[in-house]
Amino acid sequence: MECNPYFISNCTARIFTLKGINVTDIDIYLRKELGDIIVHVTCFKQISNVYRIFAINVTWNLCDFFAKQGINFYQTVLMTWVAKWSNVNHACPYSGHVWGRNFSVKEDLPLFLPKGNYRLDIHVYEQNLTNKVGNLSALAEVI
Repeated sequence: MECNPYFISNCTARIFTLKGINVTDIDIYLRKELGDIIVHVTCFKQISNVYRIFAINVTWNLCDFFAKQGINFYQTVLMTWVAKWSNVNHACPYSGHVWGRNFSVKEDLPLFLPKGNYRLDIHVYEQNLTNKVGNLSALAEVI
């Protein structure tokens, strides 16, 4: 996880085991209110020891999503998943403490992917793709 100190004063991720499953808690403290949030999501599949773009490579405005404008399949799947474990579940703007609790790919992600190793990259921007707020990468194995 990387956080831009212009937008974020503190960001932490803690990985631990809960009921035999690896889970993650995430805490982010925003310095500024975010009201025009752009999200870029890319899914990579490991092929011959190299991660290659696989199935998902989309960019959308999170605020438009919550305003029910321009919704697509990938947005709905990802945001339903994220809303289960975080407070990223309401209309813009976002300010203060943004958190995720007990996030687990094994338990929560609706898996429609073939078996293999994957990396999910989520990049967050404010207003345009040059104002990066931060990014998160997650690795998972689909068995």
